[in-house]
Amino acid sequence: MTSGLEPDCELVDLEARAQARFLHRAPQSQSGKTVVIHAGLSASAIDAQPYRMLGEALLRAGWATVAVEWRGPEAGRTITSDVEASAAVMEVLAARGLLSPERSVLFGHSLGALAAALLAGVLPVAGVVVYGAAARRWAEALERAAEQQLPLRMANGADARVEASRAGLLYRSVLRAGRSREQIAALEPHLLETLAAGDLGPRHLFGAPISYLRSVDAIEPRVAWQRVQSPVCAIQGELDWVAGEGDASTIASWVRAQSTPAKSILVPRADHYFGEHESVSASMRDRGRGMRSSAALQAVVAGCDDLLNHG
Repeated sequence: MTSGLEPDCELVDLEARAQARFLHRAPQSQSGKTVVIHAGLSASAIDAQPYRMLGEALLRAGWATVAVEWRGPEAGRTITSDVEASAAVMEVLAARGLLSPERSVLFGHSLGALAAALLAGVLPVAGVVVYGAAARRWAEALERAAEQQLPLRMANGADARVEASRAGLLYRSVLRAGRSREQIAALEPHLLETLAAGDLGPRHLFGAPISYLRSVDAIEPRVAWQRVQSPVCAIQGELDWVAGEGDASTIASWVRAQSTPAKSILVPRADHYFGEHESVSASMRDRGRGMRSSAALQAVVAGCDDLLNHG
């Protein structure tokens, strides 16, 4: 264990392969209850403002918070390494007497929800709370997001549907067929004419390493959630234009199918980034900016409280 790069952060070694950076914050009156935060795509659980606000709301409710992120070479990062990083940090904090799994809740936002599910599949905890989680494999989740977003950007609805379908073909070519941008240019050049191709670089998609996203796409969410043995609360904003409509209820049904308690909650006027808006078009225009939804933040806090107190 060494001192981190920021005053209140630390680093933990991950079997000499890399390190995880983590931030542990506890209220003055420590109750031992802890939320371990898994961030969404291309976001820092430690630095991103929405998670800072969520952490503050949890602290006010008496929860300690742990934010964990991978620090190491991009080529070595997979969703499995994210799960290993969280497990390693939880082990360190448990050894210090600052955390106990039976009083801990895993929180996952967006893509981070899948990491939370995978961790809960091997580590019994008090519960799992997710917000804006997708109930599809990653390539299909990206296509579904395109289906929701493109009609807000294109005047012609029919054109938007065609564009979303072509985006799905591009995502599957990259993530499932393993093709590079250069290979797509040679074999499927028409896919590079899509709007989605603007987010595809030589080694990155949406700013994230393609190798990492391929590891995500290899996971079948239904299987991951059915392995979770801890109670689950799946929360979704009414105006979410990333996760598909009904994804939270689908996740809850997968968990309940294994006789594990689970529920879903829909937060009115809330979007994917904990924002509050009058309409989905206004949310899309602001893209994570604007007024935060106190209802969305409170739903997460209440979900954590409920899982710890009632399971």
